[in-house]
Parts: sequence; structure tokens; C-alpha cells
Amino acid sequence: MSRLPSYALANRFYIESPILGFVMLSWTRLVIVFLLIPVGKVQSQISIVDSLKQELISTSDIKNRLEIYLNLTEMHRDTASLKATKFGHQGLKLAIESENIKAQERLNIAMGSAFYRLGYLDSAHFHFQKAGALSVAESPSSNRALILNNLGMVAETKGELQQALQYYDTALVLYSLLNDTLRIGGVTNNLGLVYKKEGNLLAALDAFLHALKKFELINHLPAQASVLNNLGMVSQAQKTYNEAVDFYRRSLEIKKGLNDPYSAALTYNNLATTYNEMGIIDSATFYHNKSLELKKEVNDLMGQATSYNNLGEIANNQGDFEKGRDLNIKALELARNTGNQHSQAFSLLQLGRAYHGLGDLRKAEEYLLEGTEIALAAGEIEPLARLYQSLYEINRDKEPAAALTYLEKVTEIKDSVFNRESLRAHTQLQMQYEFDKEKALKDNQIALLNAEKEVSDLRVQSLRRRNIYAITAISLFTILSFILFRLYMQIQAQNKIIADSLRQKETLLQEIHHRVKNNLQVISSLLSLQSRALNDEIATAALRDSQNRVLSMALIHQNLYQEGKLIGVSTKEYLEKLARSLFDSYNIKTDKVKLNLQVDDLKLDVDQVIPLGLIINELLTNSLKYAFKQDHGQIDLKLKHNGDGLLLEVKDDGIGLPVDFSVQKSKSLGYRLIRSFVTKLKAELKVKSSAGTWISIEIPGIKPI
Repeated sequence: MSRLPSYALANRFYIESPILGFVMLSWTRLVIVFLLIPVGKVQSQISIVDSLKQELISTSDIKNRLEIYLNLTEMHRDTASLKATKFGHQGLKLAIESENIKAQERLNIAMGSAFYRLGYLDSAHFHFQKAGALSVAESPSSNRALILNNLGMVAETKGELQQALQYYDTALVLYSLLNDTLRIGGVTNNLGLVYKKEGNLLAALDAFLHALKKFELINHLPAQASVLNNLGMVSQAQKTYNEAVDFYRRSLEIKKGLNDPYSAALTYNNLATTYNEMGIIDSATFYHNKSLELKKEVNDLMGQATSYNNLGEIANNQGDFEKGRDLNIKALELARNTGNQHSQAFSLLQLGRAYHGLGDLRKAEEYLLEGTEIALAAGEIEPLARLYQSLYEINRDKEPAAALTYLEKVTEIKDSVFNRESLRAHTQLQMQYEFDKEKALKDNQIALLNAEKEVSDLRVQSLRRRNIYAITAISLFTILSFILFRLYMQIQAQNKIIADSLRQKETLLQEIHHRVKNNLQVISSLLSLQSRALNDEIATAALRDSQNRVLSMALIHQNLYQEGKLIGVSTKEYLEKLARSLFDSYNIKTDKVKLNLQVDDLKLDVDQVIPLGLIINELLTNSLKYAFKQDHGQIDLKLKHNGDGLLLEVKDDGIGLPVDFSVQKSKSLGYRLIRSFVTKLKAELKVKSSAGTWISIEIPGIKPI
């Protein structure tokens, strides 16, 4: 029996949601079960279990024994999951021997839930699939929906989010047809969990609030406690910490009354991480220890690994590296036993930090490298970036070249996340603007055509009757004039509304460019501040290059919002500013290195200027940094429109390129960016190194606006 890795959030929250039941809702992790024994006081439940065990010894009737195994499996499913699997196996043998399909289905659902609790995801999936195969023939659609929901939970825990959404959506349709308020709320809550993992916090918040309304409608306290916990996690992700603490405390208040240590442990963990993010370390440590105690009580191994990891990180952050090491060694052992790759990656990260703090760099690097392998295999971006950052810090002094490689990987991860989000938001706003603008123009054209048609009809009618009745002609003329006047006033009013709307949208787009420019300027300032704090020249140079790349994009948005030209960018003005910025960045005076600009005054689209500006940024940077040993010379920058495209040439009279240099094989980030944008623009790149360096790029298919 193997264990598959379970899913944990980057902030190490344990995601919680209600377990839907046929009679009632349990208040732990989301696994839908066919039937739950009503939960009373702990003492009375223990008495029932003892009574059932005694009856199991005394009876030989197969039907009675099977019913006892069913009850014992379902009663132990949440509180003693390992025992539940043992009772379930015995019960399945009897159910198969007696060909009792209904009992087989119930036992497979209960065992799937128990195995999920234990972290054996492949076993949980097997039993839920088995129950699903049995339910097709024997059970109503409510049970099929129940099993689909549980399969969605397993897929979600494995990180297979699209598969989970398919299971949940199908289950929600079936429950909606049955008008089952309880289960509609449960599946809606599950969809919210998937949306949160995808980073869609607004969709997650909407789903959780809908689920909470459903559970409040039927006054179901366990389910309300679970959804309140999930709302706390969304608030925590949005950094509204006071709201998050309020949601968690409301959830805990309910769970304490329900005597549910398993779910309470999860919410204590989330409350602790919130206090940790708020910087209230004493409270964070207290609630992590409280969570750990409850997880030990219910034998939650995956949860224990999470708690040890969190406590180890706090110890490392406070400089107690020996304590951090010991705690994370425990976490790593549990994470490996449960197959939880996220916890393994995080444990290895914190062990690397602890051994670094203890001065054992060899061991620190071993743990960090192992962590990067696991994080890469699991697709865990957040711990991967932190692992690379720690490797950079370890190698910064002893292996600068290797350190720079790790720093570039950190930058690539952060840039990819930032660019993806920025591009998506910008594209959505641009598409909405273009759509609204086109719609407004079409509506205006339709209104004008309708008005012209009405006027034309009235004129024809007037001409036909002009020679018949003079008085009628005068009356028609008066009516026509009145109608034309009304139409004119209406058209004028519509035109004013359209013009106002267009001005508002142009102002909005101008503000968007302004904010993008400001955000890029902030990033540039952060890079500048970081570079001043570094003593490593290589790292400082890398940050300065990254700062120049960011500024090259910021200049574009600055031109757009300052000049009010929201579509086209003036290449001549933009390149003059870009060159002046680079000369200032590298502290090069124009009387020593002269810049000869031969740039056509073209208007180009923003999507064309951004890659073009980044290419020119890299070429000018290379010339300024490497071409002139004596700090004097000349750089020629030419950008011409040659009919069906653009011709870009950058030439300097410096020392030229090395003999064995190849643009296509160069591993520097600058030339990799150049190659990438040249490919994107379908351009042709030529390089010559004679009495300096000459680089030519022909870009087809680009026409000025």
C-alpha cells in the first residue's frame, strides 16, 4: 500500500471543509460518506463501541456480524481511522461472501474516507471508485453524487485541480436536481477550496459565502464551522488579518462545542500562521503547539509534519538553529512517511537554513539541493524560489558563479509570476476598453443611419404631396421640422453621452498606464535598494541590469499617460529617453562615449515597442559595459522603416566580440532575452565584429500607426 502526496497550501494552511453525510454533516475534512452514526457524547459513543464489540464475539449470524462491522467502520472512520480500515476489511469479506451489494458500497465509502484521513490517497481513490461502480447499478443518484464529491476531494488533495472541478461540478448538478440543501452547500464549499488553490480569491469568497448561507438556512453548526475556517483562509490570503482571526475564532467556538479535536487542530494551525504573518510570534507559537497536541491525539501524521515545519521555521527565524534543526528533522521523517512532497520540500528548506545558521554549509547545501529536486517534481513554485534563494546565500562568498545562477533562477521565478499576472490584468482591461469603444461607435452609426432613413422617408412623402394640397404640405413641413429638431436634439444628447463615455474610458486607460508605470518604478527602486545592500559585484550588476529592463518598460507607459497618446508610442522620443537613462545608470558621460541616433520618428503599437525596447536596452547595455576599455568611443543606433518592416542597427567602435563568441550559444541572460524577442518578432539577427561590434535586426510585418 503506497501513499500519494497530499496537497498543502504555500502558506501551509491545512484546507478544511465539511464531510457530507446521509444523516448529518461531520465537521472535519471534506469526504462525503453514505451514512454516519449520530455523534453524541464521547462516553456514550465508547459504550456503544464496547457493546458492539461484545456482540460481535457472541453472535455467529452473518447478517448481524455484517451490520456490526458496518457500524464499527463508520463510527471509527473519523476518530480512529486505522481501526476503521481493519473493521472495514473484515466487513467487506462478509459482504462479498453474502453478495450484499449495498453493504459493499457503504463499506467502500467508509474505508475510502478512513484511508483519506490516514493520507493513503491511492487506497482512498480505489475504494471510492469501487463504491461508484457498485452505486451505478444499485443506488439512487444521491449516492452517485456523494461518491463523485469524494473522488473530487482526492483529486484536489493530489493537486489535480481541473479533475477535481469536474467531479464537483457533476456532483453539484445531481444535488441541485434533488434540491438537497445540505449537500449543495457542501459541494459549493469544495468548489471554493479549489478556486482558492488556483488563486481566484474572489470566486472562492463567493463560493464560501453561498455555502455558509445554505448551512445557516438549515442551522447546521459543523458545516458552518468548516466554512468559517475557509473564509478565514481567504481573508488571510487577502492580508485582512483581523477578519481572518475573527473567522477562525468563530469556527473554533463552534468546534469546541462539538468536541471535534481533529478539525479544531486545523483551525488552530491556521490561526497560528495568521499571527505569524502579523508578527505576533508568541501567539503563533502557542497556537502551533496547541494544534500539534490535538494532531497527536487523533494521530494526524500529515498535520503533525505541518506543525513541526511551522515551529521549526519560527525557531530558525529567531536564530535558535539547533531547535529549528530538531523540529524539522521530525517534520521531514513524518513527511516522507506520508509521501507529502510539499512538506518534504519545506522541511528540507528549513533544515538547510538551520545547518547554514549552525555553520555546516556542506550539509545545508545537501538538504537544499534535495529540496529543489522534490519541489521541481511536485511543481511547488513558492518553496522552490526560497530554496534557490538559500542556495544563493550559501554560495555567495565561496562560489560566486554558482550563486549568480541560483539568483537568476529566483529572478526568473519571480519575473514569470509577476509578468503572468500583469499581462493577464492588462490584457483584460485592454480587451474591455476596445470592446466598449467599438460598441459605442457601432451604436452611434446605427442611430445616425436610422435617423437618416426616417428623414429620407419623410422627405419623399412631403414631395409627393406637395402639389396636391398646399396646406397639407405646410403642415407636413412643420411636422417634419419638429421631428427633425427632436431627432437632432436626441442625436446631440447621444453624441454627448458617447463622447463622455469615451473620455472616461480614455482617462481610465491613462490611469492604468500611470499605475503600471508607478508599479514598475517601485520594482526598479526595490532593485536599486537591494543592490546597494549587496557587496557582491556580480549580484549587484545583475540587479542593475534587471533594474534597467524594468525602466525600459516603465518609460513606455510613462510616454503613454503623460502625452495622452494611448495607442502609439513615439520611437524617437522613447529611445532618446532610454539611452539617456542607460548612460546615467552606468555613469557614462556623453563627452566620452558619444551616441549617434538615427531614428525615424515612428508611432508604434505598445505590444511592438516593449520587445523592441528590451532588445535595444540589452544591446546598448552590452556596448556601455564591455565595448570601451578607455571609457571613450562612439555608439551608433539606427531604427528605420524600410517599407514592410523595421531595420534596427546598433554599432560601436569598441574592442569587439571574442573570437569564439556565438550569439546563438551565449548563456548570458541578456543575449537569451535578445534571442527570445527576436524569435517572437520573427526577425533576422546578424552580428559582425570588425573594428567594433555591429548588430543588425530586420523585423518584418511592423507598420507605423
